Amino acid sequence: AAPAASRRIPMPNSVAHTGFFCMGTRCHLVLPGVPQEEADPLFRLLKQELERVENLLSWYRPHSELSRINREAPLGAVAVDEELMGLLLACQDAHRRTEGAFDPTLRHLAEEPDPERRRDLLPEFGMRHIRLDPDRGTVRFDSPRIRLDAGGFGKGYALDRAAQIVRRCGFSHALL
Repeated sequence: AAPAASRRIPMPNSVAHTGFFCMGTRCHLVLPGVPQEEADPLFRLLKQELERVENLLSWYRPHSELSRINREAPLGAVAVDEELMGLLLACQDAHRRTEGAFDPTLRHLAEEPDPERRRDLLPEFGMRHIRLDPDRGTVRFDSPRIRLDAGGFGKGYALDRAAQIVRRCGFSHALL
């Protein structure tokens, strides 16, 4: 066998690539072996989908669905669509399966600089204060301090959506 330094990895003749800022992160999409002009329509479609997911789940965008929930759910039940209800149910399930280690309600608490105050406020936070009603399609918060932050969960969902689109468009190899 040749020494590792002298082995060459065959590279495809063309590699389509795009990059843009999305969900607080630089996003890169690479399609090996695909000419750029063939990939550009897919890249536009992926960028639109990731923008849609960000408008759904962004903590930072005041007009996102998640921001609307954070404003309105402490006041009463808020109607959400089936997609968002599914994501909230998945968060609730992840919270249960990790015995509370995953908790998308704790960001607001973590921003409290005083550790003693954080400890005192802790009972007002947690997924146990989120009331989901899948039959009615509503969510409400039992605590006025609760705010949801999709964070890494939202980024993972966005990547799953992107992968579904790549496959649906017939591409078998991609780096997202």
